[in-house]
Amino acid sequence: GYASRTHLDAKGRRICWSWIRERRSRDATIAAGWAGVTSLPRVLSLRPDGELGIEPASELRVLRGAHSKARRMVIRPDTKLSKDMNGDAIEIIAEFDASSTGQYGLALRCSPDGQEQYRVSYDEPSKMLVFDRSKSSLEKSAAGGSPQRRPFALAKGEGLRLQVFVDASVVEVFVNGRVCMSDRIYPSREDSLGTGLFASGGTAKLRSMDVWQMKPVSSDRLTSA
Repeated sequence: GYASRTHLDAKGRRICWSWIRERRSRDATIAAGWAGVTSLPRVLSLRPDGELGIEPASELRVLRGAHSKARRMVIRPDTKLSKDMNGDAIEIIAEFDASSTGQYGLALRCSPDGQEQYRVSYDEPSKMLVFDRSKSSLEKSAAGGSPQRRPFALAKGEGLRLQVFVDASVVEVFVNGRVCMSDRIYPSREDSLGTGLFASGGTAKLRSMDVWQMKPVSSDRLTSA
């Protein structure tokens, strides 16, 4: 996101909002009739190690609906989960064991045959987070080019924790409470709703994965949080 703004709320928290850009062509944006969207509220803090902490606002939990979970799995090259974890409006918390090696992570908005999918992963050998939208859409103008990479070193004994919000074209990813990344994707297929795990070049182990179907935002829900 860009054009970030912050404010102190009544609880003394520093709340950050950003504007998330479009990633489709100008013609597609005009045809849609709208452009850009505001991010979810993010809570900024100073961590004990002196680094900036960033987490989704806890009030967002009131949007959680039906819940599905997975526990203790060795991740294969393409691990498919229950259909209860599919959707285009979901929250995911996935925690991986610190012993995991290679490149591993989540596949989002997947078509059944894998033609369309967006991947969020950690590449352990290079200590990089990887955000890959190259196959996010069969529409060439909407798909991405080379994956985005961001340096990110896990501490000794620290496992990867991904908290992800998927809402139609918006993906917001929070990593171990200290990185946040937002992206836009535009799957062309109506059946690109799958959620999966993948691993390559090593052995990855899932500790736990929780998925909630997200309810629509309403002022009543947020004020009652």
